[in-house]
Parts: sequence; C-alpha cells; structure tokens
Amino acid sequence: GEASTGTGQAAVEMPHALQAQAVEEFAEGITAGHVPSIRVIRARLHVGQPRAYLVRAYLATLAAG
Repeated sequence: GEASTGTGQAAVEMPHALQAQAVEEFAEGITAGHVPSIRVIRARLHVGQPRAYLVRAYLATLAAG
C-alpha cells in the first residue's frame, strides 16, 4: 500500500465511477451536510484507506457546497 501520508500527492487518483458511487451511496447524508466517516466509507464502498480519504474529502466539499 501507500506508505506516504503527505498532502498534495497525486499517488492515489479517485476514478469517476467511484465518485459517482460515493455520491449515490451517501446522497442523503450529503444533502443534510453530513460527511460519513472513513470507516463507513471503506465498509460501504469496499475501498482501501487512501481512497476512503479521497472520497471523504470529495464528499466534504459537496456537503459544504
């Protein structure tokens, strides 16, 4: 896995399909301004920790917007 935890590194990309899946899965919460935890994202979307962080950051921008 990825050992680097540095910010701004493009080592892990989030596929469009994953974005769409995340939005679909968590739409209700996002609408309410709620961002799911890393653990919940990993469990629901079956992704590893690096991608879960990307998904969470993405969902956070949607929830804030």
